Amino acid sequence: MHLPERFADRVVEAAALPSARRDDLRESCEITTEPPELSLTCSITGSSYERAWDGSELQAMQLVDEAADGTAFLITGSRHYAWMHSQR
Repeated sequence: MHLPERFADRVVEAAALPSARRDDLRESCEITTEPPELSLTCSITGSSYERAWDGSELQAMQLVDEAADGTAFLITGSRHYAWMHSQR
Protein backbone atom coordinates (compact mmCIF):
# COMPACT_ATOMS: atom_id res chain seq x y z
CA MET A 1 0.00 0.00 0.00
CA HIS A 2 1.18 3.47 -0.78
CA LEU A 3 2.01 5.32 2.45
CA PRO A 4 -0.17 8.45 1.98
CA GLU A 5 -3.17 6.20 1.28
CA ARG A 6 -2.43 4.19 4.42
CA PHE A 7 -2.26 7.45 6.40
CA ALA A 8 -5.56 8.73 4.98
CA ASP A 9 -7.41 5.45 5.47
CA ARG A 10 -6.27 5.15 9.07
CA VAL A 11 -7.21 8.75 9.98
CA VAL A 12 -10.63 8.46 8.32
CA GLU A 13 -11.34 5.27 10.25
CA ALA A 14 -9.92 6.37 13.62
CA ALA A 15 -11.56 9.81 13.56
CA ALA A 16 -14.83 8.54 12.03
CA LEU A 17 -14.56 11.02 9.17
CA PRO A 18 -16.59 10.97 5.97
CA SER A 19 -14.84 9.17 3.13
CA ALA A 20 -14.93 12.47 1.21
CA ARG A 21 -12.04 13.61 3.45
CA ARG A 22 -9.75 10.78 2.33
CA ASP A 23 -8.29 12.81 -0.56
CA ASP A 24 -7.65 15.83 1.70
CA LEU A 25 -5.76 13.63 4.13
CA ARG A 26 -3.80 11.82 1.43
CA GLU A 27 -2.69 15.13 -0.06
CA SER A 28 -1.77 16.49 3.39
CA CYS A 29 0.69 13.65 4.01
CA GLU A 30 4.18 14.90 3.24
CA ILE A 31 6.88 12.25 3.59
CA THR A 32 10.59 12.97 3.48
CA THR A 33 13.15 10.23 3.20
CA GLU A 34 16.59 11.56 3.94
CA PRO A 35 18.52 8.68 5.45
CA PRO A 36 19.04 8.03 8.20
CA GLU A 37 15.78 9.90 8.99
CA LEU A 38 12.22 9.37 7.87
CA SER A 39 9.71 12.12 8.53
CA LEU A 40 6.03 12.73 7.95
CA THR A 41 4.19 16.04 8.23
CA CYS A 42 0.44 16.47 8.07
CA SER A 43 -0.20 19.82 6.42
CA ILE A 44 -3.73 19.94 7.88
CA THR A 45 -2.63 19.86 11.52
CA GLY A 46 0.98 20.93 11.03
CA SER A 47 2.14 17.97 13.10
CA SER A 48 5.46 16.33 12.25
CA TYR A 49 6.70 12.87 13.12
CA GLU A 50 10.14 11.45 12.53
CA ARG A 51 12.33 8.51 13.35
CA ALA A 52 15.58 6.88 12.46
CA TRP A 53 15.08 4.80 9.35
CA ASP A 54 16.90 1.78 8.05
CA GLY A 55 15.06 1.89 4.72
CA SER A 56 12.57 -0.83 5.64
CA GLU A 57 8.93 -0.74 4.66
CA LEU A 58 7.97 -1.92 8.15
CA GLN A 59 9.52 1.15 9.81
CA ALA A 60 7.85 3.42 7.26
CA MET A 61 4.45 1.86 7.96
CA GLN A 62 5.01 2.18 11.71
CA LEU A 63 5.74 5.89 11.34
CA VAL A 64 2.66 6.38 9.14
CA ASP A 65 0.49 4.57 11.70
CA GLU A 66 1.87 6.69 14.55
CA ALA A 67 1.28 9.90 12.58
CA ALA A 68 -2.24 8.83 11.57
CA ASP A 69 -3.17 8.02 15.16
CA GLY A 70 -1.82 11.38 16.34
CA THR A 71 -3.65 13.21 13.57
CA ALA A 72 -6.93 11.44 14.36
CA PHE A 73 -6.51 12.37 18.02
CA LEU A 74 -6.02 16.05 17.13
CA ILE A 75 -8.96 16.08 14.71
CA THR A 76 -11.37 14.47 17.16
CA GLY A 77 -10.17 16.49 20.14
CA SER A 78 -10.31 20.01 18.75
CA ARG A 79 -13.14 22.14 17.39
CA HIS A 80 -10.54 23.72 15.13
CA TYR A 81 -10.84 20.66 12.86
CA ALA A 82 -14.64 20.35 12.99
CA TRP A 83 -14.76 21.11 9.26
CA MET A 84 -13.14 17.71 8.65
CA HIS A 85 -16.43 16.06 9.68
CA SER A 86 -18.38 17.72 6.86
CA GLN A 87 -19.13 15.94 3.61
CA ARG A 88 -17.98 19.11 1.74
